[in-house]
Amino acid sequence: MQEFFTRLERACIELHQPLPEIKEEGLSLYEAQQELLKYVNKYEAVVNAKKLALENLNKKQIQLCKELDRKIQIDLKYPPLPTQAQFDKLEAEKFEREEKFVNLKHEITEIVDEIKYKPNSDFEREVLSSDDMMLSNQNLKMLEFFAKCMKELKLSTEEEVSHLRTRIEDLWKMLDIELIDRDEFRSHYTGNSLDTLEALKIEVKRCEEFRKAKIKNFVDKLRDQLQTIWTTSQSFRYLYNDFYTEDLLDLHELEIQKWKKYYEDNGKLLDIIKKHQELWDKDDTI
Repeated sequence: MQEFFTRLERACIELHQPLPEIKEEGLSLYEAQQELLKYVNKYEAVVNAKKLALENLNKKQIQLCKELDRKIQIDLKYPPLPTQAQFDKLEAEKFEREEKFVNLKHEITEIVDEIKYKPNSDFEREVLSSDDMMLSNQNLKMLEFFAKCMKELKLSTEEEVSHLRTRIEDLWKMLDIELIDRDEFRSHYTGNSLDTLEALKIEVKRCEEFRKAKIKNFVDKLRDQLQTIWTTSQSFRYLYNDFYTEDLLDLHELEIQKWKKYYEDNGKLLDIIKKHQELWDKDDTI
């Protein structure tokens, strides 16, 4: 009897409950012992259930704190059991971080695919290749910074690609690049990827080098033509004659007709010269 009573007393202490009233009046010793044992079993069953719940909560807390990279702050020494609200708070924090991770990774992945970015650190490679990352504050801060960098890189790449495309179109016009070659380049390098950006830089460099070489030949040819024109113009010795006769008038008319025919015969060339001059002036202002 004393052993049963001691066990019941210990169970009540652990449960923070008063000892139950056990009716022993009119009972034999055996019956009283069985009645006491019934209470002992009942209370010890409650204690064991609470201890099992505590063990499960401990495991749950350890797992949550591990996933959140946090120290265990809840004292789970029995008794009392921790409140469910404490674990609900951890669960909510875990869900919030998971949602943030998924959204940030989605943003990053979209940009990486669009601009064909190649990760250059272990952290970036882990983000892009794994969905099982520790959701610590530090990792989330690094993830936010990664997303910010990707957005800035995407914007700067788009701006630079747009500028280079305009520059290339001007150079192509200036250099009279074949239309089929232009279309082939345009169709091959589309979008705003880093690969396209690099190809545009190479094309600008190629065209500018070609432009420098072609400009020299073009200018030399024009200079030869101008020299011929100036020499021919100066050879018209009647330009400043002030002895006005019909013969002088005829000579001037013939000279005018000669130069009109020259401009008619070389109209296309002169248009090209004008176009190149306009492009040259525009290029100097860039």
